[in-house]
Amino acid sequence: MLKNYKKIKITGVADILGRPKKNQIYPEGCICLQVSASKGELLYLKEAQQVDAKYVVIQPRNVIPYYLYLMIEKAMPEFLYKYRQGLNISAHDIKHMEILCHTDVETQALISMMFQSMHGTSLSAQYGRFFNA
Repeated sequence: MLKNYKKIKITGVADILGRPKKNQIYPEGCICLQVSASKGELLYLKEAQQVDAKYVVIQPRNVIPYYLYLMIEKAMPEFLYKYRQGLNISAHDIKHMEILCHTDVETQALISMMFQSMHGTSLSAQYGRFFNA
């Protein structure tokens, strides 16, 4: 079950929305990658909100959002090694990020739930549908 994964480009499971627009509200589940004066800091939006201009917004598609956040976090050291330019990351280079992605949603849900419970965050009801008999 945990071995059912493949290495893919981030654009296969997410839309790179680019730098945030002023006064725009981004939906819950978006991932924000700091690109200005960055060490690869990531934010996971637990609720819809505005985003600071120093980030690029990534919107998950056909993948559990918190799971994608974890996989981006895991891929960040290699990505920074290849693409960071001084203190900054080019927003255009994010499309080149490669992540490991489990192919079945049940594994994604289990991994997300495990990490959320380890970090003391609430478990979302979205995962319940995978485990009901």
